[in-house]
Amino acid sequence: MARKLVLPLLAIVALYLGIGFVVRFFTPAETKIRRLVAHMEDAYNRGNPGECVEPLARDWKHAGYALDRQMLFGALLQASQERQRETRELLTRVTIDEDAAAVSVQDEHATLELEALFERRRGDAWQETWRIRVTAELVDGDDGWRIVASRHADLRGTQLGR
Repeated sequence: MARKLVLPLLAIVALYLGIGFVVRFFTPAETKIRRLVAHMEDAYNRGNPGECVEPLARDWKHAGYALDRQMLFGALLQASQERQRETRELLTRVTIDEDAAAVSVQDEHATLELEALFERRRGDAWQETWRIRVTAELVDGDDGWRIVASRHADLRGTQLGR
């Protein structure tokens, strides 16, 4: 009896793992990178700094600033704790136009360019506080695509626009 249940269960698990492998193997690198960006945006907007910095390589560097992965995590942690008293909703959010993002892939290296819009809740309304253009360099390694370096240009406002 148990044997009759185990074999179909093993077959289902093998099928699930096999389909997952095929999907990951045949998904284009650009799509994987776009999903990575969408995941980071979602993590920021949920107030989850750990997931937001997860795609950054351990030795990630941001040009023009003495900013490393740990410092960014700390800043995101602070932002994730700023919430409305009554509803506990975040006071900041980010929006990335994924369709306007440009991804260029060359073997195991890629460049990503995008615009990010940061907003802050003031009362019941959201107000733009900062708009930036980000350029990032990515490398595809054993753990998938990781951001190894980035830089940004302020388009409007400032990160201090709280």
